[in-house]
Amino acid sequence: MLPSDYKPTVVEDLVRIGPDEDGGYVLPGVVVENTDLLLGFGVNDDWRFEEAFKAAASCDVVCFDHTVTSAWWF
Repeated sequence: MLPSDYKPTVVEDLVRIGPDEDGGYVLPGVVVENTDLLLGFGVNDDWRFEEAFKAAASCDVVCFDHTVTSAWWF
C-alpha cells in the first residue's frame, strides 16, 4: 500500500490556462485567483501562457530566459 501522502486528492475548480498548441496547464482556480506574481523561466519567444495567466489572475508577470540575447531582438 502506498502512504496516504501519495494518494490523489480531488480538486473541484480546475482551470486550463495556455494555448492549445502547447497543451496548456491545468491549475486549481484558487491558485490562479490568489497569485500576485508569476515568474516565467525559459520563455524564449512564446509567452502566450504568461499572457493568458496574467489575464486570468490580474497579476504581475516577470519573465527570464538566458537564451534570449540582444541579437534575438534584431
